[in-house]
Amino acid sequence: MRCRFGLWMLPWLMLACGDDAGDGPEAGTPADAVLSDAGERDAATMPIDAGRLTLLPGQLVHSFPSLTVAPGEEDNTVCLSWTLDNDETIWVREVAFENDGAFHHSNWTFASDSMFPGPDGAWPCAERGYGLIDAAIGGGVFFAQSTQAREEAQRFADGAAFGIPPRSRIIGQLHLLNVTEDEIVTTPRFDVRTLAEDEVETRLNPMAFTNLLLDVVPGATTVASMDCAPPQPDFALHYVLPHYHALGVGMTIEVVGGPEDGREVFRTDVRYGEAAGEVLEPPISLQGVTSLRISCRYENAGDQAVSYGPTGADEMCVVLLFTDSADRAGGFSLAQTGVEEADGERRTTGQCLVIRQSDAVESGLVPAL
Repeated sequence: MRCRFGLWMLPWLMLACGDDAGDGPEAGTPADAVLSDAGERDAATMPIDAGRLTLLPGQLVHSFPSLTVAPGEEDNTVCLSWTLDNDETIWVREVAFENDGAFHHSNWTFASDSMFPGPDGAWPCAERGYGLIDAAIGGGVFFAQSTQAREEAQRFADGAAFGIPPRSRIIGQLHLLNVTEDEIVTTPRFDVRTLAEDEVETRLNPMAFTNLLLDVVPGATTVASMDCAPPQPDFALHYVLPHYHALGVGMTIEVVGGPEDGREVFRTDVRYGEAAGEVLEPPISLQGVTSLRISCRYENAGDQAVSYGPTGADEMCVVLLFTDSADRAGGFSLAQTGVEEADGERRTTGQCLVIRQSDAVESGLVPAL
């Protein structure tokens, strides 16, 4: 039943890796070389002053306890929590994240502080039965980190924010990875910019879409596309976080249907090793759209095909969106509808299975928030 509850959130929860500040690798660089290069950058740590929760006008600042990651260590069992002790809704306009390396990725949710009880700081996720799906359903999406990114800001246009209800706790599930020969001591920190409720002009909700049907062939360029229907035809895009691994060289989002059918509303060529999130300012208004066509582009210079998976040697095609849609939604590839090959490029197309939160609530699969 737990998986059914979280079905609409699965695409965002599949988001596992993304990027690190700095220049990315050349197209086609083997995945193991990319991981090694990222590790060398992690070895040059940047100290961050640890401190207690500080409440300033419009800002929350929090440093977690430092984590020590041994040479060659990989661990995805650690959770970090920060209880906000908030008596009123916190309206979040910007989340800035920093660490000192060895953060392969991290996904952060907010949930009721009655969930997963225990002291804050670092703790084994399994010890309290923590699950991303349960936390997201109990609250929502707070932040998603690009792979190996030491600094990243998730922010929105003026007047736009998402709400964290009273008595909430922020929890992150970490994937720590140290591919260097040196111990890394890393201190994660959040700076959260907030708005007063009367300053909030636009309330945001997340959408997330994942293409599971990846077949990145060797010695060629692959473009994997899927069409995903948003929960409503009229809305505006505020923030986009594209997500792919070492072979990914870009993502585009196009409109399908409506008066602007075929319009490209987002394009990026960020690579592994770069913070990938992008604020759309001003937000892009979409009218009458029936689907969003999400396409990830890969260049595979190796001799092996690569499919969807969580490790650095695998690939992903995931996008997290914040929009002014009144509904949350998640989708993942349901079926591949076509394959074309020409001039050394392979293009695949597919359709999404999209689940709206309102439908899940109405059917009783998800409790109303």
